[in-house]
Amino acid sequence: MSNLWLTVEVAPGAGIERTCDDAVALAARTGLSIWFNFNGVKCLAREGDDPRRIEEAWGIALKRPPGHGRIASDNGLNRRRRRPR
Repeated sequence: MSNLWLTVEVAPGAGIERTCDDAVALAARTGLSIWFNFNGVKCLAREGDDPRRIEEAWGIALKRPPGHGRIASDNGLNRRRRRPR
């Protein structure tokens, strides 16, 4: 895992599903963690993450008031993260 990460901008009008797919694919290509802001929720995508779990965590975080843990990631749902062996 790298000590670097990449913060990307999301195009206006983009959907969360495609954005999560693209972020996980970019993480796989670069080996970097990818951060992006989507409707006020800071999202994290890493190589091997499930884009649907990021999307689900985003939906949960979106319901929280601003400034109260509005971060979404694959492991943000308190589930065990599956790592390839």
